[in-house]
Amino acid sequence: MFTLEPPGGTGTIQCNLCYTPRRADRRRTIDPADELGYPVMVSADVLEGLDAVALSGETNMNDALEVQALAFLMGYPETVWWIDHFPNVYVAGLIHGFVVESPPASE
Repeated sequence: MFTLEPPGGTGTIQCNLCYTPRRADRRRTIDPADELGYPVMVSADVLEGLDAVALSGETNMNDALEVQALAFLMGYPETVWWIDHFPNVYVAGLIHGFVVESPPASE
């Protein structure tokens, strides 16, 4: 937090631009969208929907609402649900890429 003195010195303005939420034990919260540089793991259905929208070329992938609309129209409701529930992870995937989660090993 820092304090600015406006011209004339009639008051102060406090800014909290560097605020990072902390847990009770003072460690940083875990956010999958942190700049770790790892690809985002998604299910095969979600990735198929994202690929279909991207390959259609009808929208910019940064426009999440339009991506959701196109995915719905193309028949990928899983993609629509995933983007709606994980918007920060979606943006991280646009930056770092998406990979398919491997299914649990059955023995």
